[in-house]
Amino acid sequence: MREIRDFPTIHPPEKEFWDLSCLKRLLSHNADVSIATSTRNVGKTRAAMDLTNECIERGENVVWERWDKQGLSKTINTWKNYRPELKQSGLDGGDGTVLLDESTGGRIFCIPYGLSDNIKGLDIPDLVWEIKDEFIPEVYRIRTRLDREFEASMSVRKTLKRNSGMRSIYLANCIAWQNPYCWNWEIGPIDKGVTRKFIDKVTISVDGESYTESRTIVWENIALTKAMISRNLRSDMLAMTDKQIEDYYDNATKMEYTKIEQCPDKSIQPEKMLLMSMGYYIGYRKCNNKLYLYASKPRSDIATYVAEPEYIDISKKHFRYPAVAKTFEDYFNNGRCIFDNAKTIMAFQRWLWHTRQKI
Repeated sequence: MREIRDFPTIHPPEKEFWDLSCLKRLLSHNADVSIATSTRNVGKTRAAMDLTNECIERGENVVWERWDKQGLSKTINTWKNYRPELKQSGLDGGDGTVLLDESTGGRIFCIPYGLSDNIKGLDIPDLVWEIKDEFIPEVYRIRTRLDREFEASMSVRKTLKRNSGMRSIYLANCIAWQNPYCWNWEIGPIDKGVTRKFIDKVTISVDGESYTESRTIVWENIALTKAMISRNLRSDMLAMTDKQIEDYYDNATKMEYTKIEQCPDKSIQPEKMLLMSMGYYIGYRKCNNKLYLYASKPRSDIATYVAEPEYIDISKKHFRYPAVAKTFEDYFNNGRCIFDNAKTIMAFQRWLWHTRQKI
């Protein structure tokens, strides 16, 4: 059972950075995982560093993660500039680096979570935060990361959570909404300026005993203020053309990534194919360079592209062709998919995720 709550989150127009106060506002939801996403150079990492600094000054421990050692080395260099007096050492029993505040005993454990198998025995006392920086890349350039990221990430979290009351903070720059976290947690695109809270409750029965647990994820898709855009524009104009800058901010700060509405021109014939995931059929029309997707009845006269192998049935024209997902994924990530209802959104997202999985 899932409960979803939305909280409008608009920052003052003169605010130049998403700072520690913004992060603490997000953390006030007391979620297991708190997520913040935005364009680059907004202040998310600095806010997390300020929070970490408060923790180690109290003698507490924090884990800071990047996907690989290359990314982690950038993090360590940033910390050397921020707190040059921190003592650096290797991580016992695994890949990583420890930064120690000798005056308090507080430590920052810097870990490449892509090497999750190497840190399964890690045991950190007084651990308060797991911070995963750039947990979703702007573009997945490495196929193995796309395939392994979620599993590796959850493996590390399970290891760290084992003996602590740790909570997690995940940060990322402008993302593609089709990513392993959204697929596995069934999270659709979130409008900018919205903090969305997902509360999931699960009840299972083992040997006649019932067990109920809940999980809370909160995600702020940061709406940039006028001051943030002006500050970034000063640097972006040196690296991009005017058109590139406009396109970047249009995509990165778009108000609505998906809408629920009907096609404005019903005289347009539906495309001669259906999509299907776990028995949910989806048809669509193309109008004004957008896809209008809707719940459909099964049809035997046109091809249906199924996501799950068990639904393949050539006699019913039910085929599975993973390459077809790429076009739909591009439309979705660019905010050009319009749906008739929320069920179709979730079915479509599941179709994309299952279609990309290898048999």
